[in-house]
Amino acid sequence: MKRILVLGIIALVLIGCNPVKEPGSAQTIAANTSVSLEESSIQQGIDFLAKGRVNEAIQSFQGVVAQDPENTEALFAIGQVYMKVGSFDNAISAGREILKRDPQNGDAYMMMAGCYDMKGDPSKAIDFVKVAIVTYQQKKDTQGFQRALEVLKMLTEKVPADEK
Repeated sequence: MKRILVLGIIALVLIGCNPVKEPGSAQTIAANTSVSLEESSIQQGIDFLAKGRVNEAIQSFQGVVAQDPENTEALFAIGQVYMKVGSFDNAISAGREILKRDPQNGDAYMMMAGCYDMKGDPSKAIDFVKVAIVTYQQKKDTQGFQRALEVLKMLTEKVPADEK
């Protein structure tokens, strides 16, 4: 549930909503609440995104990964930020790092599919969506599965008939 909340907040910030106030230090947030330093660093990164401070957001999320190399949520946030600013190769690298830690992470496959689509390679994007579909199916993630099917349909329409 915490993962969904964090990813939801990041998504809102990335699409232009501004649900958060001025960023405070992660240590101050952690000291004044019951959240961990790791959670407060993620919140700080979200706050930076809300203010358009992309580099500081990435640094905040990277700080979480430095403290907890297995934190796929922070890696996903890094990938989403890179994707948003058009740094698709960096986003793909973040996706690969997620998959090293969690090979069944359908969201990472979908992020990478989006990057390849934006890079003009819908065929490669389709390959990643297909893996995401299988992953979502195995995890019984109905929402992810449905979303991936919709993306697959859209991508399939982009690919020329001779490449299918």
